[in-house]
Amino acid sequence: MIPWLTPPHLNYRQSIHSKGIGEQKIVRQTGGVAEYAHVKLSVEPLAGTMGIQFTENVTSHGTLPQEFLSYIEMGVLSVSKKGLWGFPVGGILACVFDGSFHDVDSNAAVFERVAAKAFEEAMLASQPVILEPTVSCIVCVREKYMPAVFGELNHRRFRVTNTRKMHFDEIEGIVPQSEVLDLLPNLALRTGGTAYCSMHPEGYEKLPEGLTADLYCSSCERDMRIPLLNNIPITEKCLICGTAFDSPDFDASVPVLKR
Repeated sequence: MIPWLTPPHLNYRQSIHSKGIGEQKIVRQTGGVAEYAHVKLSVEPLAGTMGIQFTENVTSHGTLPQEFLSYIEMGVLSVSKKGLWGFPVGGILACVFDGSFHDVDSNAAVFERVAAKAFEEAMLASQPVILEPTVSCIVCVREKYMPAVFGELNHRRFRVTNTRKMHFDEIEGIVPQSEVLDLLPNLALRTGGTAYCSMHPEGYEKLPEGLTADLYCSSCERDMRIPLLNNIPITEKCLICGTAFDSPDFDASVPVLKR
């Protein structure tokens, strides 16, 4: 396929809407090898970033030694790469506020596993949401085509932020990136080829829940139907084609909006 005709892969993200708490404990004695780890952490929305901030001042009574804290953070970050449903996680403040260890049975690997499971539990309890990328867009059009162009933009969830009247009328606004993949040719059809637009990345906004059912896996082109309910189990694979989220073939399962 010609590269410039290939639809871009939209980088959806996952975040949370409220505060949630997760707690996990492992107490195991198998084959003479004992394991013990206990982690209790909270997550809450963090504005102004698409990353994860991990607090260093963790437990009020110093119940966890410093040597385990870095592995707890590694467990959290391992989950954040794929989230609950395959989307990278961002905009979250994670705080470990309680836990316990055993002088002999605790080790770094078991604390990393326990922290990962506690983070997943906390995210499920914090109203997880899907974020879609947005772009800032400026559309230039002749005045006589304004009604038709406004109708086209409203259909694409275009949010007008400013209008200017110059040699051409300019419409400036924010629009989901998924809605502008075929915007220019449609504007050309409505304006006799006289309209043009420019755009650049803006940020991320919450994907309306009514549109989550419109996401489908580009590998098999069937509905992905991402679960947004807390009682839906976490999956390690694409909900449609079964491709593992940590597969080296990153293009095997790319969710996109149906048009």
